[in-house]
Amino acid sequence: MHVQTSPPPSTGSLNDFDSASGSVLERALFNHRALVMLLCLAATLLLAWQATHVTLNASFEKMIPREHPYIVNYLEHRQELAGLGNAVRIAVVNPEGSIYDKNYLHTLQQLSDEVYLLPGVDRATMKSLWTPSTRWTGVTEEGLEGGPVIPDC
Repeated sequence: MHVQTSPPPSTGSLNDFDSASGSVLERALFNHRALVMLLCLAATLLLAWQATHVTLNASFEKMIPREHPYIVNYLEHRQELAGLGNAVRIAVVNPEGSIYDKNYLHTLQQLSDEVYLLPGVDRATMKSLWTPSTRWTGVTEEGLEGGPVIPDC
C-alpha cells in the first residue's frame, strides 16, 4: 500500500502577509514583532534581576493584629520577655521571712507538684527547687562538685 503525502502547506513570504488583517491586538503584536521581542527580553532581564533581591522574611509580626490589647501589651514588654519562648514563670515570694522557712518550702513543693501534673507541661524541661533537673555546682579543693538542690528523701 502506497500512501501519497502532500507537501506541507506553504507559509509564504512576509510580503504576502496582510498587515491590516486581524484585531487591534493581533496587528500590534504581529506588525511589530521586533519591538514585542525586545520588550519581552527587557521584562525577562528586569524580573531576573529583581529575583536576585528576593529575601525570605518569616516574621510573625506582619501577621498579628498590632492594635489588639494583648499584642500592644506584649510589644511594650518584649524586652522583658526575650528568651522565654513558650514558657510560663511562676514566682513565689515569702513576705514573712526567708526562703528557708518550712511553710514556704512546703507551699513551693505543693505548687511545683501541681504544675508538674498539669496537662501540656513539658515535664522534662520544667525547673523548680523540687525537680531533680535543678542542680547546684560548687568549686572545692578536689574540683567541681554538684548535685540536686533538693535531694530525694
